[in-house]
Amino acid sequence: MQLLRLVLFLPLLVTTAFAQQPSSLEGTRFVFAVPQNFRNDPARLGIVQTKPPHPSNIVIALSARQATTARVVVPGVLDTSVSVGTSAVTYVSVDAVATEVSRTAQEASNRSFTITSPRPIAATVTSVRFQTSESFRPWPVQLLGTEYRLMCYTKLAPDLLSTATVTAIENNTDVTIEPSTPLESDVTTVRLMAGQTLSLSAKWNTEGTCDLTGTLVRSSKPVSVVSGHTCAYVPARIEACNVLLEQMPPVNRWGDQHFTSVPYNRSRGTLRILAHYDDTRLTISDQEPITLAAGKFHELSSSQPLAIIATHPVLVASFSQGFRNGDSVGDPSYAIVTPASMVGTEGRIYSPVPIDLWDAAALITGPTAAIEAFRTSIAAGATLDRQSIDGQVSTVAVSLSNAAQILQVPPGCSVSLWGTGKTNAVMAFDAWSYTPMWAPTKSR
Repeated sequence: MQLLRLVLFLPLLVTTAFAQQPSSLEGTRFVFAVPQNFRNDPARLGIVQTKPPHPSNIVIALSARQATTARVVVPGVLDTSVSVGTSAVTYVSVDAVATEVSRTAQEASNRSFTITSPRPIAATVTSVRFQTSESFRPWPVQLLGTEYRLMCYTKLAPDLLSTATVTAIENNTDVTIEPSTPLESDVTTVRLMAGQTLSLSAKWNTEGTCDLTGTLVRSSKPVSVVSGHTCAYVPARIEACNVLLEQMPPVNRWGDQHFTSVPYNRSRGTLRILAHYDDTRLTISDQEPITLAAGKFHELSSSQPLAIIATHPVLVASFSQGFRNGDSVGDPSYAIVTPASMVGTEGRIYSPVPIDLWDAAALITGPTAAIEAFRTSIAAGATLDRQSIDGQVSTVAVSLSNAAQILQVPPGCSVSLWGTGKTNAVMAFDAWSYTPMWAPTKSR
C-alpha cells in the first residue's frame, strides 16, 4: 500500500513545481557569520596536540548573470571590492580569524560577513582547512526569516561539538533560543544590533549526544542562521571527522516533498529529517511510515535515492559518511535538500574554491521518467548514478569543472553538488548558484 501511494504521488511533483514560482538565491546583500572549523585552542580544554594546527581561511565564490562589482566586508579583518563577471567565478579569500571570535564569544560579536552589490549576484562560502573543508550558500537578506531550527550532529570531543551562528540584519533584533541540549553559554535571550552575531555551541557532557539538532531560534526581525559541527563523525563512531556547515532555511521555507540522492562517488549516505510540527508523519519511499514530534528528527542510512513525503513541512539534510564507512573515499559533509516543489529549473554550477577537484559532480534526482528524459537530452554530459530499488526514483550525475556551467533540470527534481579536493579527503559542497530555487510555503 505504501508503494502504491508513492507511485501515485511521484507524477504530482512535476505538476506542482509548475504551479509555484521559486525565488532566486541571487541577491544584492548577504549577511552571515561562519562558525569555527575544527579546533583553534585545544590547550584550554587540556587537549594535547603534538603538531601545530593547520592554518585555515574562508573562500567566497561570487557569480553573476550581469557583470557587476561586489564589496566584501568583515569588520576589523577585510574590506575589499572586486569585479564579478558573467563567465568566470570571482574568488575572495578571508583570514579565518573572522571565525575565531564568533566561535568563542559568550556574547554578541561583530565578526559577521557582509556582501553587497548593485546588481544581483550569487555566493558560495567555503571554510578551507587541511583535511576538513566545507561549503554553503549564504542566503540573500530578502529570503531570511524569524523562525528556524538547527541541523547539527552528535558530539565527538569536548571542543568538537554542534555549533551555530545567529546574525542580525537590523538593529534591535531580539533573539530567543530554545536549545535541544544544554548550551556552552547561558545566553538564550539577547538583543543584537545590525551585523552582530550570537555564537552557539553545545555544552560538553559525557552523557547523551550533545546535539543541537532541533534547537529553536526565534527573532523579532529576520536573522541569518548557519549551523553544523566543528568536526563530526558521520555516523557516530565512524572515522574520520570533518567540519559541517549549512545556512538554515527559515521554517516557512521548508517543504513536504523531497528527493534525496546518495553523495557522489560514495557507497551510501546518511539522512536526517527534522520536524517542526507535532504529529508529522513521514513516508520514505516504500518504508513503513514514521511519526515525529516537534523538534525531533529521524536518521537513516541509504545506498539508493529516496522520495520523502511528509504531512507537515520538514527539513531534510543529506550527509556523506566518514572515510571508514567501507568505501574509503572521503569524510563527512552535508547539504540541506531543497524541497521538490521549490527547485528552479536553471542554475549555474561551479567549483566553490579555485583548486582542482576530483570526481566533482552535480546530482539531479527525481521521478525516473523525468530523470531519464533529462539524461537523454544531454547524453554527453550526464550518466546514471543510481536508481531506487522500486525503480521510481533515479539520480544522474553531471561532471563539474572549475569553470561555471549553466545547468537546466526538470521541474520538481533536487540538485546537490559533491566532490573531492586536494586539501581534503572529501570536499563535498553545495554550490548551485542561482535562478529560481526557493518559494514561500504555507505555514501549517
